[in-house]
Amino acid sequence: MRRKERDGQVKLAKGDVDHLTEDAVVLKNGTVLPADLVVYATGYGSMNGWAADRFRRRLEFGSVPGTHRGRG
Repeated sequence: MRRKERDGQVKLAKGDVDHLTEDAVVLKNGTVLPADLVVYATGYGSMNGWAADRFRRRLEFGSVPGTHRGRG
């Protein structure tokens, strides 16, 4: 995504959305952003806890090459 943005293939926008039309996003300030696709991204949450929970068991049992009981 970032490469596409850097290359000008996609553009990112930030603002308060008033409404969507068939082919655009209209911001509360009146700006109309033509759009083929709209991706809503709300908030940010760290994945550290999720990743630790997800992979803890594998690391504890040493099933990941180069690990032994979670110690690299």
